This record gives sequence, structure tokens and C-alpha cells, in this order.
Amino acid sequence: MIDIILPDKWNLLQDLNDTILSDLCKRIFWTRNFNKKYENRRNWRYIKAYRKDDDEMHIVCFSNPNNDARNAVLMQFISPSYIEYDKCINKKKNFDIYLLRPWKNDKTNYIKLFYRCFLTLWINVLQLKELWFSDIKPFTDYYDLKEFRNINRGYNRANESTYFTDDDYQISFYWKTFWANAMESTLLALTLTKITNKKIVFYNVFDNDSQKISEKQENLLKKNWISFWENIFELKNDWIDLKQDEKSLRDTPKFHYNLLKKFWDKRCYLCGCNLEHMIIGSHIERVTDITHSNKYSDKEKIERIVDWDNGLWLCANHDKLFEYWMIYFEWNKLKISPTIEKENLSKEFINKSISDFRNLYFWEDWNWEFTINLEDFNDKMNEYLKLHHSRIYGSM
Repeated sequence: MIDIILPDKWNLLQDLNDTILSDLCKRIFWTRNFNKKYENRRNWRYIKAYRKDDDEMHIVCFSNPNNDARNAVLMQFISPSYIEYDKCINKKKNFDIYLLRPWKNDKTNYIKLFYRCFLTLWINVLQLKELWFSDIKPFTDYYDLKEFRNINRGYNRANESTYFTDDDYQISFYWKTFWANAMESTLLALTLTKITNKKIVFYNVFDNDSQKISEKQENLLKKNWISFWENIFELKNDWIDLKQDEKSLRDTPKFHYNLLKKFWDKRCYLCGCNLEHMIIGSHIERVTDITHSNKYSDKEKIERIVDWDNGLWLCANHDKLFEYWMIYFEWNKLKISPTIEKENLSKEFINKSISDFRNLYFWEDWNWEFTINLEDFNDKMNEYLKLHHSRIYGSM
């Protein structure tokens, strides 16, 4: 006999009639016979299905088809249920998801991403085959997850809350901690632990609605070797120690987070290279010039160091070409520096690097122009570009 263990104080118990519970038992244990039991706990959308013969326990999370918000259908319930599954000490344990009325909200592009996360984490969606997906399978690696997420979320920069990037020896994970986003981010982070050997570092992003994640969520992530780093605040400039070494000032998490917010993805703005560990958060006005300037107060220095208008994502090649003024911008148009002619530098390398733009953007002749997108360009960015121009030009 199967024991179905229900919370004794659940205001949605009407969703779980005997027909549903019988179907659940049939899908898991191949029997429709069960006993109802109750336990005193808070109102989360999961039950326990237990078979005493072999000490097999299933934590079963239920969707909420009565709420049309995309997070409130299922995702905000996964994390508390997974925490219960994680602490379960039974010889056999499983985490299952039961979709109530799956024809309503459970076939969107958004949820397909998380179905793949579920499979990667060995979470069983009991009706997945009945949804007739042909492309739902576990993720194979970090870039598989990143690419699938990018395809399915669309290019709506205003609707983004969680970013993750491949940064040399770690995966950096920037997440907002208000309710539903914290639940989603927890699942994405756990998925990453299964498909990368790199260290995963979390940066909590706070705004007016954010709160610290629960202690249980934090302990779950730490148990899976996920580290927590400094906090990032949306609505104010994080304090930065201006006395730290220059590399640390160039690579502050706040600056990188701001670039992700502005440009959405970590790829070279010029050539499109998306090998993330080769992409640099490149300042337009150099950090060394900011920190050594007598024109700025400490507060202004911090603002300029983390300002998203003072930076571009650039590959290592174009970062150095830009830093040493081989390429620069007049207004928002890319130019090749006259220093190439003046100093008799290697034209072959420069021309090859620049000609790649022509091939990438399908220009048919040499009368091409590369411009910063108008949605990215503004007067403040132009101010920084003028400083970049005058720094080198003034010394020529």
C-alpha cells in the first residue's frame, strides 16, 4: 500500500481529488491503491508519496494552473520542494512534478528551458511525454544551456533579471533575489553544477523589491559547492575601495553586471566573438586615468568606473587595438587610427582584423562604416569616447 502524505493546512487541497492522487500513484508505483495521511507543515505545493516495502519516497510538486503568471504556474514552487527532497534520508528518493491541467500553461518556450533543467537534475516530469515535445533533453554543457536560453527568451533586454557568464576559471552568476527570480535562479544554478566543472560564484543583485534568499536556499546552494560573493545594488553605486589594485578596479562585478544589463550578452561588440572567457569588460576612459585624476571626487571616480556607458564588451584582440588607439570612434563611427601610417605599424594584421568586420556584416566594398547602435549610444558615452580620443591624439 502507498501512503500519500498531505499537509494538514493547505488551502489548495481541493486541487488534489482522489482521481488525481490515484493517477499519480499509477504513474509512480503502478498501483492505484493508497492511504491518505497528513502532516503538520506550511503551505507548499508538494506532497509525499511513500512505499514502506522498500523505503521509497517521492517528493511530488504540483503546478498551479489557476495562476496565469509564468512564474506562478510552477517555477516558484520548485525550490522549496527541492529543498525537502534534498534533506530526505530515505534509501530511495525521487523528485517528481505533476502538472495539473498541463494543456493550459505548460508548453511555453519559457517553461521548455526548465523542463530541460529538470531532466539535467534527474527531476521527473510525470506527464512530459504527453506534452509531445521533440527537443526536450538534458543539457550537455554550459554553452548548450546558454544558447537554449538565449533562443527561447528572445531579445527583450528590459525583461531580464538573471545573467551568467563564463569568466576564465569560474561561472559568474548575477541574480535578483525577489521571490520568483530567486526560485528560478536556484534551479539554474543547480543545473550548472551538473554540466560544468568550474567554480560557480553568485552575486546577489538587490533592488527595492529584493530580499535576501532564504537560509534554506543558501544552504542548498552552498552544499552543491556554489560560492556567494559580494552583493550588488541596482539603485546606488556600490562602494569600491579605490586603493585596491588596478586589475580589481577594472573587473568589478558591478561594472560587469552593468555591461550585461546594457548589452544583454557577453560578446565582443565589434566582431561578435562569444567565447566568453576571452571577452573583456573594456573601459573607454581608462581606470588608471580615472583614479589618478584630480578632477573627480571619490564618489565620481566610483561612478565612472562602474558606469555602463564607459564600457564595451571586447575580445582580447579588439580590446588591445582600442586601448592603444589602433581603432577609435568619432561620434559613434569606428575609425582606423592614423598612427598605423605614422608609426609604420603592421598593416597586414590591422587590415585583417578590420576586414573581418566587413565579412561579418556583409559589406561588399571598402566603403563601409561600423557604428555603435543608437540604442546603446548617448551623449554620456560620447563624452567618454572623446576622452579616449584625446588621450592618444594629444600625445601624437
